[in-house]
Amino acid sequence: MTYVVMSCFADGTPPVSFKWTEILVTRFKKRDYKITMVLHGDCLKYALRSSKYPGGKNPYKQMLKTLSEQYCVNIVVCHLCLVDDGYTTADVLSFIKEIPFSIDYIIQAQVDENAKVIYDS
Repeated sequence: MTYVVMSCFADGTPPVSFKWTEILVTRFKKRDYKITMVLHGDCLKYALRSSKYPGGKNPYKQMLKTLSEQYCVNIVVCHLCLVDDGYTTADVLSFIKEIPFSIDYIIQAQVDENAKVIYDS
């Protein structure tokens, strides 16, 4: 098994890191990747419930839910980024886990799991 951390920082339509994750879990299933998506930076907003999403409905809620539930992708969001942007734990989608700080998480995944980190920017 190969541990992969997808640093979801840069926004897009869809964010490139979201698309890359989707491609890995659908087209490269045989590679046995264990993927964690870290939502931070410009992708932080995609961890939010639609009621808290800037401008209305979260356009990637269903995509992220499918990645999580159907493909067992672990999705986490940076608590420090949430607080800095004025959000709370209650604002986060129920299937997304909070982590204390995205950069520390990425470092520790490399140290503890020998994870391969993919940066989208």
